[in-house]
Amino acid sequence: MENSTESWLMNVRFKTRLNQPIRAAGRFWIPSHTHVYFSKPHWGLWGVNYEMKTDRSCIPESYRVACLKVLYLTCATVITTTFIVECILAHLVVQPYLHESAFTLTNCSYVHAHIVNHAVKCENRCSKDRSRFPCLQVLVRYTSRGANHTVILFDNIATYHQYKAFGCATSSCHHRDADNTAYVLRFEHRIKHRNHFECYIHSVHENEALLTKFYSAKTLFHVIFWPVGLFFTSIACVLFAYLVDRCRVWTGDQSMIV
Repeated sequence: MENSTESWLMNVRFKTRLNQPIRAAGRFWIPSHTHVYFSKPHWGLWGVNYEMKTDRSCIPESYRVACLKVLYLTCATVITTTFIVECILAHLVVQPYLHESAFTLTNCSYVHAHIVNHAVKCENRCSKDRSRFPCLQVLVRYTSRGANHTVILFDNIATYHQYKAFGCATSSCHHRDADNTAYVLRFEHRIKHRNHFECYIHSVHENEALLTKFYSAKTLFHVIFWPVGLFFTSIACVLFAYLVDRCRVWTGDQSMIV
């Protein structure tokens, strides 16, 4: 039995990654970090030969499992985060952009400005102690299809949505009422010295106009593209990892716990 074992060992050829046999005085030396596996037996000059092949490029099982777990967890985090961020941006950017898109560019001229309410509360539902500002109503005129239209001017879409019922041209919600009053007076001074300027009129409500727009098509592209792109890229990575691993890295942990 010992002779047969020795003869079998003499017929075994060790090959490294470069397919070069390693021999030393009838004994064979293999590095401890090298992965070894036997090939199928085949007939040679001295009988049945086996090839013991080494592969230094093999990744240890523990490393492979750890990398797959990190991939699963990272992709799950990115998917959840991008979904939440996109929902927030849809409310803060996409919805106001759609409302702004209803306003088209035209030329306006200043008509009149006056205070309609001296103490309008700021729209801040998170604080009981809300400051106040004077509501300045600004009237401007523009020409469309040969007819003159006098409309109420709002400085931006935020003021339009929050203070449309009051007709306030601008809003200022600093901590002190005096700061709010100073801001409104500065706005009134600037608008009175602009006889002709560009504004945006509503395509349906012809009695409303905006002074400026916040969001452009480029802003909308970045708001939609990057979160959605990361979302679907992470889903693709999870599907690829599932096709390769079939979630065996997690089923193994469950069997150990059980």
